[in-house]
Amino acid sequence: MFLALLLEYSGTKKASLNGLAETLGCGRIEVLRYKDDLEELERRHLIASIDDDSDTFLSPPSFTKKRRGVANPSYMVPVDVFNAIKAGGPYRYTVYCNLSPEEFFAAADSILTPFLHNSLGVTQLRNEICYLFNGNRDNTFVKAVKELKLGFQCDMILLTFCAAMLEDNAYSLRIKTIRNLFRNSRASIMRFKSGEHPLFCQGLLEHACDEGMVDTEEYCLTNKARALLLSDVDLKERTQRRGGNFITADGIAEKELSYSERLRARVAELTSLLKEENFALVKERLRERNMRTGFTCLFSGSPGTGKIETAYQIARKTERDIMLVDISDTKSMWFGESEKKIKAVFDRYQGLVKHSPIAPILLFNEADAVLGKRMELGEDRRGPGQTENAMQNIILQEMENLSGGILIATTNMTGNLDKAFERRFLYKIEFEKPDAAAKRAIWKSIIPSL
Repeated sequence: MFLALLLEYSGTKKASLNGLAETLGCGRIEVLRYKDDLEELERRHLIASIDDDSDTFLSPPSFTKKRRGVANPSYMVPVDVFNAIKAGGPYRYTVYCNLSPEEFFAAADSILTPFLHNSLGVTQLRNEICYLFNGNRDNTFVKAVKELKLGFQCDMILLTFCAAMLEDNAYSLRIKTIRNLFRNSRASIMRFKSGEHPLFCQGLLEHACDEGMVDTEEYCLTNKARALLLSDVDLKERTQRRGGNFITADGIAEKELSYSERLRARVAELTSLLKEENFALVKERLRERNMRTGFTCLFSGSPGTGKIETAYQIARKTERDIMLVDISDTKSMWFGESEKKIKAVFDRYQGLVKHSPIAPILLFNEADAVLGKRMELGEDRRGPGQTENAMQNIILQEMENLSGGILIATTNMTGNLDKAFERRFLYKIEFEKPDAAAKRAIWKSIIPSL
């Protein structure tokens, strides 16, 4: 009964001792007769008691804990419980105790991501972080922030930067990404951007630099912060693990592809341009002409003509890793989420470019959904059309700002390309269907006895 009531009232004033008493039409003392039931719900992590007046989260919220000065304890239902009920499946609480450094930051990322995307409230964030920190008191990061005593907001900002570095290989973050950590307070954001925030004063954060120029909208951990907060993490070893969508050049199997003579020449030319010794000269020439130093390529043609495999083989021959993006993975049913996801893709990629000895390739697989002509919106400017257009505008802007990286997009469309995209691709290859010579070579590779 109490769980049902708290599910109904979670996040409101009624999710408290007073609220429960009022709903049940009795006094608070009578509700306390059921203290054992509330404690059992807490032991099973189905509810959590909270104290919004406190700025610390290193002590576990518990009904049995003495609460001096708190006469009306409140409760919340963790987001995992809501998700389990919605899915109609069993609820298994995530145990946050005695985690390795990698597991700790993976758990932190799973908590912070929904908060940054507006799908987790401040109270729920505080509660989940409380469980995480309390179960890992010996963790280097936990001990360090406890010693720093900078407050909840500062600790969450530092945790976000560390988790982004270890989980997404994002060595820097833009102010838009962490805006929710300031509760969207313009004054707090301006204080952060001006360098007056305690994290700058303590020498833990600094502006990111791009080719020697300070970017006032992008920030990163200082060497001091990395040494203090991540001393138990092998950062060099972590850079080798880039996630499921990251393909290393030495992991790509060699494969002989059959092209027409014209197409073979075009692919060979692009491969030569993207070899590191030549690509450095290409970037220098672009810079001399005041052009962006990002190199954008479009592979278009019918399905099955070898566009993706060609990108893989170019990466293998030029010793470049691949960050693979499937457009369908960036789509979300929630308004505004798709735009954030596509922006996060480019932010992560730019971080990889800055911290990789050889720039990887950002490969957009089957980018048809975003390369087509933008939709005309009527009076109602909401809905799928607006989301598609917003995603296209973000990609166009990011292509314009691409610095030192390589983007390859593949599409099956040949005649429905938006003119704005067409102008931003420096190099285009059309993959036509194989001619007679190429067909013969394909058959021989499949059936050698021919």
